[in-house]
Amino acid sequence: MGATRDPGGAPIDSGMTDQHRGQLNTGKDIILSRLRIASPGPGFVQLPDWVDEEYPAQLTAEKAIRRYLKGRGTVREWVKLRERNEALDLEVYALAAL
Repeated sequence: MGATRDPGGAPIDSGMTDQHRGQLNTGKDIILSRLRIASPGPGFVQLPDWVDEEYPAQLTAEKAIRRYLKGRGTVREWVKLRERNEALDLEVYALAAL
């Protein structure tokens, strides 16, 4: 996961350890893999009829990419595809609470 940056582009230390980042990555992987399940069954995500189009857009607001970092090799990080991603974060938190 890339560093959070301030408006000027400088990295902000979130205080998050590598272990926490790994757990977040795993949670996002699980949520996004469940969204790819096409038919009802274990892991299938069924959204209620009243959900507007913003919620699913936020669920898919990030994607994992691999990039090379000098001294660390190839790393995996999440990049935002759109500004709002609160729904994905909330789903990861809810999964962690199970």
